[in-house]
Amino acid sequence: MPLLTRTWTVSCPACDIVVGAIEAGRFVHDPDCTRPLAIGAGRLRCCQCGGRLSGQEHRAVDVIVDEPPMPSILHFLRPPAQDEDMRQRL
Repeated sequence: MPLLTRTWTVSCPACDIVVGAIEAGRFVHDPDCTRPLAIGAGRLRCCQCGGRLSGQEHRAVDVIVDEPPMPSILHFLRPPAQDEDMRQRL
């Protein structure tokens, strides 16, 4: 079923380059980049200049998301009552 999904392009405003993207909630570094991503002050930084990163959201509508199959429901039949299982009202 087509669902509305969101992706972000992550870029460095100082270098004016695209560093990567956020797809399905995970950051994906640009595979053409030869330098590793820098981490500074607990945040991802630009791999070229070490500057702050910014993201721009893109909406995609034609993405088909595979939904997991519904689990089958097991129907349990109650065994027939026997004499020792019967309770009497007081």
